[in-house]
Amino acid sequence: MQRQRDGRPNPQALLARLEHGQTGTQGRLKLFLGYAAGVGKTYAMLQAAHRELAQGRDVVIGYVETHQRPETLALLDGLPLLPRQTITHREISLEEFDLDGCLERHPQLVLVDELAHTNAPGSRHQKRYQDVEELLQAGIDVYSTLNIQHLESLNDVVHQITGVRVRETLPDSVLERATALSLVDLPPEELLTRLQKGHVYQGTKADAAARNFFRPGNLTALRELALRRAADRVDDDVINYMQRRSIAGPWPVAERLLVAVGPSPLSERLVRAARRLADALSAEWWAVSVRSGAPLSPAAEDRVSRHLQLAESLGARTEVVSGLSIPEAVTEFARSHNVTKIVAGKPLQQRWARVDLVDQLIRLSGDVDVFVVSGQSDSPTLSEQKSPGHRPVSRYVKAVAAVLLMTGACFPISALLAPTNLVMLYLLVVTLVAYWLGRGPSAVASALSVALFDFCFVPPYYTFVVSDKQYVVTFLGLLAVSLSISTLTARAREQALAARSREEETANLFALSRALSQAMGEDEIGRVIADYASRQLKLEVRFLKPDYHEWEPFQNESQRAVAMWAMEHRQLAGKGTDTLNQSEVLCLPILSIEHGQLLGGLVMPLESPLSPVRHRLLETYGRQAAMALERSRLSVSAQESDLLKATERLQSALLNSISHDLRIPLVSISGALQALKDELPGEQREQLLDNALSESDRLNRIVGNLLHMTRLESGVVSVNLQPQEPGEIVEMTLNTLRHPSRVRVQLPPDPPMVQVDFGLLQQALANLVENALKFSPPESQVEIGLNSGPQAELWVRDFGPGVAESERDQVFDRFYRGRPEVPGSGLGLSICKGLVEAQGGKIRVEDAKPGARFVISLNWAQAHE
Repeated sequence: MQRQRDGRPNPQALLARLEHGQTGTQGRLKLFLGYAAGVGKTYAMLQAAHRELAQGRDVVIGYVETHQRPETLALLDGLPLLPRQTITHREISLEEFDLDGCLERHPQLVLVDELAHTNAPGSRHQKRYQDVEELLQAGIDVYSTLNIQHLESLNDVVHQITGVRVRETLPDSVLERATALSLVDLPPEELLTRLQKGHVYQGTKADAAARNFFRPGNLTALRELALRRAADRVDDDVINYMQRRSIAGPWPVAERLLVAVGPSPLSERLVRAARRLADALSAEWWAVSVRSGAPLSPAAEDRVSRHLQLAESLGARTEVVSGLSIPEAVTEFARSHNVTKIVAGKPLQQRWARVDLVDQLIRLSGDVDVFVVSGQSDSPTLSEQKSPGHRPVSRYVKAVAAVLLMTGACFPISALLAPTNLVMLYLLVVTLVAYWLGRGPSAVASALSVALFDFCFVPPYYTFVVSDKQYVVTFLGLLAVSLSISTLTARAREQALAARSREEETANLFALSRALSQAMGEDEIGRVIADYASRQLKLEVRFLKPDYHEWEPFQNESQRAVAMWAMEHRQLAGKGTDTLNQSEVLCLPILSIEHGQLLGGLVMPLESPLSPVRHRLLETYGRQAAMALERSRLSVSAQESDLLKATERLQSALLNSISHDLRIPLVSISGALQALKDELPGEQREQLLDNALSESDRLNRIVGNLLHMTRLESGVVSVNLQPQEPGEIVEMTLNTLRHPSRVRVQLPPDPPMVQVDFGLLQQALANLVENALKFSPPESQVEIGLNSGPQAELWVRDFGPGVAESERDQVFDRFYRGRPEVPGSGLGLSICKGLVEAQGGKIRVEDAKPGARFVISLNWAQAHE
């Protein structure tokens, strides 16, 4: 296994091996990639299927589009074919891949042609590649075909080349998840010859294709796109293979360059030289900044940020990595990314106490070539990169003071201890100085400790003359051990600080992701992301909505102009960028991951450009915000979709429920009037008139119920609560009924008044009585009564079949009909509930044995026991 320099296994290699091992439970996808129709993708796929069938595998054809090409049709012989699914859309029958049939059949390998195809409406998935993903999840291997123009990332490029906007696209991640990729290539001249012979399209369709899409220039450009994408895929496969097999590399199958940049102005020269070399070699290249040791000064961070931005503008991929030393981090990154050449700067000055970084890089590079670029004489060296503020004199003064204090403390005990034992106290001082003040002060403390130990505690005293030669070994040992301890302690402190910084950043991002997962709505998401970004970046970060009319005021119009430009152009703008660099703010637009849709933005005031680390942290917050905002919008869209579906179901249920009830009264009224027109005898005419009036009343009640339901749903019911006499309400209700004789009233004499709306309660009571009459035997009566108690309980009882206990909550739902054979719209009881609750009351149903009792609980006009 590939190992790091300290002997530990490389975590990236371990992860790559683990991820590769986890793919065994899923099916494998093999894509046959081409640049246009007719190059032979389906033909090559069928040939590969025959080879698999000959090896004994269970192979079936799920969906193959032959376009009636004879050579393709001939390859169908001998391969089992799954029946296609027929879907009817707008009275047109469409044949699609039968996903459920394939899952039930569960072959070892299935052929599904045209991966980017859009399924017919009514299919389980919108796109065919989603069907394929479900097959892969089920452990079924899939062969499929794809043209390069169907990749989402190339949609604009293909449109620019061909002038045709391809509508059927799929995400690039589908191509990346493919286990194998087979490029099916054909020279454009041969493809045009096939087109002319009618082997691709036939008739007028072939002539139109030759005039538009199938032009030689278009085909050549699309072919280049397909070849490049296949080469990129092969290159990725090489890197993945090296990681899985723990091969250190590099394998120079393709040139890759790496340039290490730092705060030195020489880095600009290195970046430009790397770009020229990359162009000459047609190579991909990286610009890497290494974080090792103590943090850089703000000025140095600013220079590193500018150098990385320059590299990005010249086409480099930039990274910020951490390591114990710069050469080790650079070479480790080069090996893990299969880099073949490293560009480094030539040191301008040599110092005896300084180990040359380029020499270390050359020694550690192994098979990687190192290009050394010379710098101008006025360019500062690596040792001059740090500003005076980054290495203050006060730290060295404190180191000297610490050694002097320890020397003074040793005088009282020097008579009790041997001089060699005092060495331990000086080592303690050196260790503390290295931990608190850094490497430079600790080195000064080491040298000063040796000198003061010799001067003060080694005879002859107060002179640097040594009488005993053995003390020379003590001095050298003290100096060597002091320098070693100071170096190791300083490095441990720097690593601890870096680890703490990474831990804080990781914990903050984890807390951010957890807070975003709980945030509901764009406003709350924006507030969360702004708060966390402000705390981590130590800046005043604001979240901007996509609509600039909703923005809070800026300090000045120039800041607002920067934000508007960044949002309109969907590009980073402001301080430290190539656009509006002199501005006092930085604005990062937040774009959706899939389609680049503007979701919002982050804006912050800056006095100096962000460091590369803080810049990448800001981009991380932007990506987190994009995912959260997309999730919020998808949630809103899902709710709107559910609401729309519920509305459609409600409309459908309403039409199904009332169409029959509306049609019967209308037919009865129409028939009665037609009979009257034909001058029937008087007795029959009277009977028909009664029937017409009854049905018109029934129709009027249905329409009235619909109107009441509409008013209740819209919340526009006005309630006028007044003291009312229950007897008057019952009397007025009976006057509206067609058969008041079937109602028996059981009210107590002179009942107290109730606090209700007269009209609403009368309507609710009428609906209850009508419902009771419908469910009671024809000759039976319905009872109305009033119970006294803390609340008035006005009840209606029928003598029908009653209401089962499991249905007592459902009977008040809209369109619920307990007995479908009984005519009605299923709205009456639902309207009763709405009218009663609008007055502050409640309604329930009880078992009356026989029948059911519906009870309306209302408030008395005055306190009543």
